[in-house]
Amino acid sequence: IPISENLLYFSTVLDGQVKLVRSQRQAGLWQAPVEATGLPEAAAFQYGNGVFSPDGNRFYCTQCTEPNISGRGGIGLRASCNLFVLRRDPNGVWGPPVRLRSYINMPNHTVMHPYVTQEGGKELLFFSSDREGGFGGLDIYVCERPLDSEDLDFSFPQNLGNSINTAGDEVSPFFDSDAQTLWFSSNGLPTIGGLDVFKSVRLAGKWTSPENVGFPVNSPADDFFFTLKKNGDGGFLTSNRTAGPKKTGTRDEDIFEFVPKNPPVTLTGRVLDRSSNRLLNFCMVALYETDTHETPRLLEVRPSEDGTFRFLVLSEHQYLVEATKDGYQSASVRPNLTDYEVVLSLNRYNSTQRPDPVFTNQVSSQNLPDNSLLAQGDSQYKIHLEVQPDFDALQPRYELARNFGKVTAEPLPAQGIIRVMLGDFPDQKTANEIAIALRKSGSFPQAFVVKEERKGQ
Repeated sequence: IPISENLLYFSTVLDGQVKLVRSQRQAGLWQAPVEATGLPEAAAFQYGNGVFSPDGNRFYCTQCTEPNISGRGGIGLRASCNLFVLRRDPNGVWGPPVRLRSYINMPNHTVMHPYVTQEGGKELLFFSSDREGGFGGLDIYVCERPLDSEDLDFSFPQNLGNSINTAGDEVSPFFDSDAQTLWFSSNGLPTIGGLDVFKSVRLAGKWTSPENVGFPVNSPADDFFFTLKKNGDGGFLTSNRTAGPKKTGTRDEDIFEFVPKNPPVTLTGRVLDRSSNRLLNFCMVALYETDTHETPRLLEVRPSEDGTFRFLVLSEHQYLVEATKDGYQSASVRPNLTDYEVVLSLNRYNSTQRPDPVFTNQVSSQNLPDNSLLAQGDSQYKIHLEVQPDFDALQPRYELARNFGKVTAEPLPAQGIIRVMLGDFPDQKTANEIAIALRKSGSFPQAFVVKEERKGQ
């Protein structure tokens, strides 16, 4: 648990018991760990696999029945584990460990590896569990509670789905709320060996296909508990890999620190109204990597309330930045990383470019697009994404939409514009859910469902 650049909390086995300890870095060297003070002492309680809430007033941890939970990230022995929380009062005094509700700590099942973050007035709790209804082994779940609540009533845990979870084990989640990126370890996805670290981005409520982060973070051994530093300059992970002459075996797990070869730099920018040259409030800005992929790879999507934005980037990579806002045409730029500042100017749609809010089309059944979700009745449903003066199917922003179906262009010659559509979909409910997700993502804030009546049946 990195508290600051030079202070690290972690769990270790002392005198046969798992305890929370701390180590400080002095003159560039980490000092011998000492037991953390302030938390209540409990002879029968072990502070394993813990995390502090962002405000520092809650500490979530794992308590297992087995005295030694080391090995494969605490999953090797299949110990029976539960999640507990300690709360700090206004005077700074920590209360006793309290077991979370039984719908989180389900009887006869293991729950471990908590991670908490805050967004949208809520506290999100991620964890790993072998509870019923999963895909096999340990799966990653998430639940939430209002930040203004003092009780322990989280929502019912939701499985992150088969985009993340496999028939194997998925453990040690770490969620970067700003980047909407989940980092976790898995032995059910293709790995270099054992548990490997993967990452996935949350877009429109869905998770992108997990990406193995590769060497040197991963190794032929087990690699887990990936954690980023708050300043973005590297992080920590736990591994049982060999490490030179001092560690030739893989029985014990150690903490490793990693830093990028070239430290990240801050890319800043502004989104402007082209006609007034003023900052555009409440827009969405997406960052793509372009140097190693045939099509740009989406890295992050962030809202901007004031028209400014910042991303941490690596100077040896190439990127594309795209800005979108309701009522405006999108704009993108490939930044010159010698300046580290970009400006995107958006053109407002004129009155002839704005789509009608709802309409019904009639189309011939002989010219329907190839789509596995095609409706078989007299009606079909599509999603109107946007209108543009021209259409480029390779534009990075359509990558998200293509996760849901086929993106097509429908020219409107009388108006001199092109309508960009997604689908078909088998029913209105499915189309509505996807349209809502696309609007919430900020990529297509005007997305709406179109019902088309088919002729020629």
